[in-house]
Amino acid sequence: MGLWSVYFIAKLLLYAGGYIDFSPWLNLAFAAFTALPPKNGRQRFAKNLLAVPLGIILLYHDSWLPPITRVLSQAQNLHSFTLSYLIELLGRFISWKVLAELAVMLVVYALARRKLRLSTFVFIAIVLVMVLPHGWSSQQPGVGALALADIGSPQPREVDARNMRPEALDTLLAQFYAKEKLRQVRFPPAAQDAAPYDILLLHVCSLSWDDLQAVKRDHDPLFSRFDIVLYNFNSGASYSGPAAIRLLRGNCGQTEQKQLYDAASPECLVLDGLQNAGFEPHWLMNHDGQFGNFFGEVRDRGGVAVALENNSGALLAQQAFDGSPIYSDYSTLSRWWAKREQYTAARVALYYNTVTLHDGNRVIGTGHTDSSTKWSAAPSSGCAIYTPSRNQPAERSCATS
Repeated sequence: MGLWSVYFIAKLLLYAGGYIDFSPWLNLAFAAFTALPPKNGRQRFAKNLLAVPLGIILLYHDSWLPPITRVLSQAQNLHSFTLSYLIELLGRFISWKVLAELAVMLVVYALARRKLRLSTFVFIAIVLVMVLPHGWSSQQPGVGALALADIGSPQPREVDARNMRPEALDTLLAQFYAKEKLRQVRFPPAAQDAAPYDILLLHVCSLSWDDLQAVKRDHDPLFSRFDIVLYNFNSGASYSGPAAIRLLRGNCGQTEQKQLYDAASPECLVLDGLQNAGFEPHWLMNHDGQFGNFFGEVRDRGGVAVALENNSGALLAQQAFDGSPIYSDYSTLSRWWAKREQYTAARVALYYNTVTLHDGNRVIGTGHTDSSTKWSAAPSSGCAIYTPSRNQPAERSCATS
C-alpha cells in the first residue's frame, strides 16, 4: 500500500475527530485496490494514475462539502465573490490544529513504516468502523425535534434519530409533509370601522433564534416593545432565496425545497392574502438583490407582484461579499416611512428584506480585513445600536409597537 497508508490513516483520524464522514465499504474497496502489488514500474504508474483521482473523489465524497453538482451550479455565484472574501473563506477551511496533527502523523508514519506493516492496521481500522455502532467519530448525531405528532396535536414530539435507519427517517419526513399540506391561514378583511394599521414584515436574512440565544440577545429590550413575539417555530430554510420564498408562501404549510420552485397556489401567498384583506402591498430591500437572482426568486416564487421601492438614496453602510452596496437599515426604513405618510392607503403591508448580517459584509470606512462586526444594545431604550468600530458613530435603530 505504501504512501496510501498515510491517506487512509489521515482520513481515519479526521473521521475520529468529526471533521469528515467515512464510507467503510467504499474505503475498504479502495484500500484493497491500493494494496494490490504491481509487478513492474509500468503497472505501478498505471495504478497510481487511476488511484489518485479515485482517492480525491472518495475524499470529497466523505467530506461534509456539498455535492459536486451543487458546487458546479453555483460556480457563477462563486465567481462574483471578491478576492478578499475568497481568501477569508479559504482561511476558515484551514485548521492549524488539524495540520499539526497530520504533521505529527507523518513523522510517526516515517518512523513506524520501517518496523511495522501499516497497511494491516489500516484494514483493521476500517473493519472496526464497520462493526462499531457509530464508528468512533466524536461527532454524534443529536436528537431532533420534528413536527411529526398526530394531526391535531399542537406540540411536536422529539425523535431520537441516532439509531434510526434512513428508511424510517424518510417515513417520518413524509408524515411531516403530509401534515403540513393541511395547514392554511386566511386573512379576513378588516372591518370598515376598524382602526387602520400597517403590517411590516422585517425579514432579517441569516438570523435565527438560535443565533440570538448563542450571543445572549434573545431577550433584548427591543423585543419588549413588540405586542406579539413568536418563538416556537421552524423554517427549514437552507439559505436566503428559499428562506424568502418560504416566508412569502407562509399562508400554507411547509413543502420540500424543490417544490418551492414550482408555481405557488394563490391562497399560499402572504402578500396576496393581505392585499385581499385590504392592505396595499409594498416591497423594500437594503440591497440590490442581484446575487443568486434573489430579486427574481422573491418576485416570481414569492408572489411579490409590486415594484421594488428605490433604496439608492439611503445611507451606504456596507459592501457585500460580491462588492454590491448594502444600505443602512435605519436610513432605508426611515426614508420609506417618510414616503408612507404621504400614501392615501389606509392600510399598508410591507415586505422588507435586509442582508446586513450576511457573512462577508464589510463595514464602510472601518478598514477591517475580514467581515467581522460588533453589535450592542441600548440597555433601556428598546433600540438596537450597531457599532462598526470604536472610532465611528453608532447607528441607532428603534422599533415602535
